[in-house]
Amino acid sequence: MTYAIFDMDGTLIDSMPLWQDVGTAFRQKRKLPPLGDMTKLFHKMTIIQAAAYLKEAYQLPDSLETVHDDIRAIAWQAYAEQVPLKTGVLDALAAFQQAGIHMGIATANERPLVNLVLDRLGLSPYIQAVHTCSEVGATKREGPAVYRACLQDLGGESPQDCYVFEDAPHAAESAASAGFQVIGVYDQAYAYDLPRLKKASQHYFESASQWPTLLE
Repeated sequence: MTYAIFDMDGTLIDSMPLWQDVGTAFRQKRKLPPLGDMTKLFHKMTIIQAAAYLKEAYQLPDSLETVHDDIRAIAWQAYAEQVPLKTGVLDALAAFQQAGIHMGIATANERPLVNLVLDRLGLSPYIQAVHTCSEVGATKREGPAVYRACLQDLGGESPQDCYVFEDAPHAAESAASAGFQVIGVYDQAYAYDLPRLKKASQHYFESASQWPTLLE
């Protein structure tokens, strides 16, 4: 392993449960009726996609920008005050850094929230590149563009030299389709689809505490 690219939400940080709170807070703020499981809704979308979905589903008169800003403001508070690292992440990243591995983040989240998390949770010293789906113009479901951009920024050329750490089955499949070595990561949000995640992965781990075994 020369390069490692990490998904952020559900892989490095335990943020997926908070999206239920974000969706509920948005709904309650606007006095809207329930719209199913907000966690399953949001964890497959960028924030702007979620805003577009909610605007259409609720037939909101507000502009897309206004809905997007409302969701982002609610999420910002949660990320600034609540979201924790997943167990073992810092030790794993320290081990990878010690081994000379170049590390980046490829995420569906937005750069301001990524920067907030990197600084607040002490990830910045380990991460050399960040790319977001909105910046490359394609979601992980649509293809591996965000992983390719991140690898290039890290100085790599061949996906075979890079491990991609992912909790989402559709994202793992996208990375695998481009030749990346995929490391499946357990998260409760995708517990219902573990066989699909494992099928797309070269290795599967339930905890980041196990990641340094890849160096052995």
